[in-house]
Amino acid sequence: QVFTACETTPEDAQTLADHLVRANLKGLDSHGVLRVPQYVGNIKEKEIVPGADIITAKETATTALLDLNWNFGQIGARTATEMAIDKAMTQGLGSVALHRTQHVGCLTLYTEAVAKAGLVGLAACSGASPSGHWVAPSGGREGRIGTNPISMGAPTSGRPILFDAATSTVSEGKVRLTRDTGKKLPETWLVD
Repeated sequence: QVFTACETTPEDAQTLADHLVRANLKGLDSHGVLRVPQYVGNIKEKEIVPGADIITAKETATTALLDLNWNFGQIGARTATEMAIDKAMTQGLGSVALHRTQHVGCLTLYTEAVAKAGLVGLAACSGASPSGHWVAPSGGREGRIGTNPISMGAPTSGRPILFDAATSTVSEGKVRLTRDTGKKLPETWLVD
């Protein structure tokens, strides 16, 4: 209802709600419903344009570049994941990149979908300015690099194997969640 009130189609609003709740259910509250006020603010500032056309800017049999026109990152990342799976199923490899997007949410949910399709998946973001955050490299004193999160997923006979990493000690969302719940931030989480 929050997203449809912000001129998001009911289908896209449901996709966003599902993505955010699934992140919370995986214990990744930093990428869950905590993001709703952020996304509403992004819409008000026209940094997210609900319903913007997703255009295939370039495409080959195994690759594609999608221009999201600032639509929700989750909508574009879902589209990219589906395209990559289709390409990999028919060609043996599928790689799809996004352009002009905002926060795509929990990367694990995309690599998990790839692994559940019986494929090995890799998802990565260039999490730096202007929309991301600069972080200090290990042992550094100043933010110099993007968070650059990465997620990998692989199929098994049971549950998929999933792995996530980033150059930051902790995600910005975990810092925000800790602050918002009145807990004390560990000293190792912040430079200043």
